[in-house]
Amino acid sequence: MKGDFADIVIAGGGIPGALAALALAKAHPGLRLVLVDPGHGSGDGRMWPFMLTDIPKSQRWLIEPLIDGEWRKYEVRFPRFMRVVNSPVRLITRKAVDAALNEALPEGAVIGGVMIAGLDAGGVNLADGRRIHATAVIDARRGRIFPHLAGGWRVSYGQLIRFEQKHPFAHPLLMDMRVSQRDGCRFITCVPISAYTALVRDTVYSDNPDIDNAVMAKRIGEYCSIANWQVAEVLREQRANLPLVGAGDFEAFWAAGEGGVARIGGWAGLFNPFTGDEIAPAVSTALALAQLPELSGSEDSGPNISGVALARATREIASAHWDSVGFARLLTRMLFGAAGSRRRYKVFEWIYRLDQSLIERIYAGTLGWSERVRVLVGKPPVPLGRMLALAVGSSGPLAPLDAPVLDGAAAAHSAGAQRDFAAMIAGAGVAGAGVAGAGKVAPNKAGPQTGPLG
Repeated sequence: MKGDFADIVIAGGGIPGALAALALAKAHPGLRLVLVDPGHGSGDGRMWPFMLTDIPKSQRWLIEPLIDGEWRKYEVRFPRFMRVVNSPVRLITRKAVDAALNEALPEGAVIGGVMIAGLDAGGVNLADGRRIHATAVIDARRGRIFPHLAGGWRVSYGQLIRFEQKHPFAHPLLMDMRVSQRDGCRFITCVPISAYTALVRDTVYSDNPDIDNAVMAKRIGEYCSIANWQVAEVLREQRANLPLVGAGDFEAFWAAGEGGVARIGGWAGLFNPFTGDEIAPAVSTALALAQLPELSGSEDSGPNISGVALARATREIASAHWDSVGFARLLTRMLFGAAGSRRRYKVFEWIYRLDQSLIERIYAGTLGWSERVRVLVGKPPVPLGRMLALAVGSSGPLAPLDAPVLDGAAAAHSAGAQRDFAAMIAGAGVAGAGVAGAGKVAPNKAGPQTGPLG
């Protein structure tokens, strides 16, 4: 960067911003690129476990420098059965993200430790009074409100805990739903970090984004106590509230953003609407940005960058993603619109009785049309008639993701749901749809409502 000017400024770190910076720097080493990441170098210790099968094999090279832990399988536990799924899980850490950025980008290209005060098509304003002028700006900040979208929230609070004795986990326990479901679909996650430390996280699929740190910390403590794990100390905490989208108006959502500014990550709607995870979309988005012909230019003139063109390109990426995840939105409507709050866990219980390959493709969003129909008509967790009504938009109201008022939420919910369902039926045809194969599961011999906090 020369002075306070750059070809492209990426505003906001996290996984989407970091991956975009890494992909652009590798594909266009002559690009004057700046990443403004307030958390860079903070040592906040954030961790992001994810399923490796969410990402196509041809794209995994980009995420590899960020991986700081790996396992070949994971476990889930429900009131009536438990299951080990032989699908690989990986862990991204803030430490690995910072190290990868420091190695790949020139000195001074990453600005950390300062908040973003605002941005526009011509640059980014920092809280310390500086302004980074740019030909193009990419907004990678995590959105806090999501206008014209409806659904729910995945609220989580986690602790990195050092135990007095070795914990029992050789692989991640991604979901233990043998806990109280009074607040909605709730589960505990345990990810082993070392023989004596683990990330223990309390997660709720909720109608609101509020995180009560004290309550969730108490739940984690009770879970560990009942499991007879002696806590030596809590090394750090992390929290997140991720949007889950069941329906909405993408055009109106996009129009609510800053004009002429490219958007990636959560504020672009580039996440899994059923789980809130944004790692896989962040990988594909970063690679798509790096391949834009406008950034290649010529040897004499350099990159031919246009902020307007870059904004248009990210809008096209986000629109294509929205069109591709209609089935995931249907699952979110099933979770929040058809199942009572205490029965929401049954949606996941239903998923984890399927074949492993179907589970992987559900989370990766790669189910074929005929597979989607077979999954839905096989044995859904809600009555078939109610599920079909839900699919065409006749379910109960979903929570607006732009509190307190979401203009046209009900209309967008109905119209969007009908488009999703119509596209699915048109693409597959229901004739010959059969019961999806059930995976092998181990019954919970202790019966329902057993285990910690049952």
